[in-house]
Amino acid sequence: MIPLSTFNLLIAVMLLLIIYSVIDHKNQLYANIVTAFLSALLAAFLASVISTDVVYDVIGGITTMVSSPSIGYFLQLVSTVMFGYTLFMAYGVISKSLGDKKAQTSFNNEEDGYE
Repeated sequence: MIPLSTFNLLIAVMLLLIIYSVIDHKNQLYANIVTAFLSALLAAFLASVISTDVVYDVIGGITTMVSSPSIGYFLQLVSTVMFGYTLFMAYGVISKSLGDKKAQTSFNNEEDGYE
């Protein structure tokens, strides 16, 4: 069981991870890819817990279960978008790496006299 305040804190952490991965998209350490993946994972987790009776709030000494499928669907959308963004960034890194390798091979062949 997760208290509503902890759920809200996890939403804030997810938003911070999304903001970092979008703003710092030219990072050479590729931390943006990791943060995008973590934000997608966290969004998927939050979508599953808010759709079921796992999140609760204590109002006036009475425990009230919080279940909101609409927020769950929205968080699933966020999760899907962030997983796609992760794949897009990973593809960019791999294609850049292969392009650099191809350019280096071409440069080495020109030095050796081969074309």
